[in-house]
Amino acid sequence: MTSLSSRKQSAEVRDNLRMYYSHAMITYGTLCEKAEKRRIKARFANYKIIDPGRYEDNREKRRSGMNYCMRLIDDCDALIFSRWNNSITAGVGKEINHALCKGMPVYELRGRHIESVHKRVRYLPRDKTRQLYRRSKFNDRRK
Repeated sequence: MTSLSSRKQSAEVRDNLRMYYSHAMITYGTLCEKAEKRRIKARFANYKIIDPGRYEDNREKRRSGMNYCMRLIDDCDALIFSRWNNSITAGVGKEINHALCKGMPVYELRGRHIESVHKRVRYLPRDKTRQLYRRSKFNDRRK
């Protein structure tokens, strides 16, 4: 990982811009995730997408949880997120607010649009996020 100061280098100098893709865990490995990644790539072609779902088998992530994700965000240049069932889930909300506190550009995937976000967001508590996941039939749609 690069240092925070190197992340702050101007975009003109850097070729390796990184976009953290914050999305509900229930969408990891799904067709929904693939479609969202295509939209991100279409809009931010010069960014590498950092997908926390790709780190699920990482021993350090299993041990550190959200702290690991926050370090991934710290090494990125921007964050983009999506809602699940019109809600910002617990982990996604924490990641958004962390990026905003760092002064990082934050974007939201909204239907066919991508919007800039500048203010801290409210999000579901962890227990409500888990309830939402349990009630969902979305798990049946994994690829």
